[in-house]
Amino acid sequence: MQIKMQIKSIGIDLGKNTFHLVALGVHSQVVIRKKFSRQQLLAYTANLPSCPIGGNVSPSHTRRPMRGVPQFPP
Repeated sequence: MQIKMQIKSIGIDLGKNTFHLVALGVHSQVVIRKKFSRQQLLAYTANLPSCPIGGNVSPSHTRRPMRGVPQFPP
């Protein structure tokens, strides 16, 4: 089975210049752990299956929107 099909949830650490993505599988094991630039992250996540995504940002970057990603109120 492909790794991308095993993904059940994704966590993203949103930094100023780099973004760290960790994807968990059906048994909460890490199936993907990668570091991306903003453009790389958008391109990579566009091809992933639909699943819950959680994010973490530092307080100084909470007002910086990511183009192409829907923005929801806090």
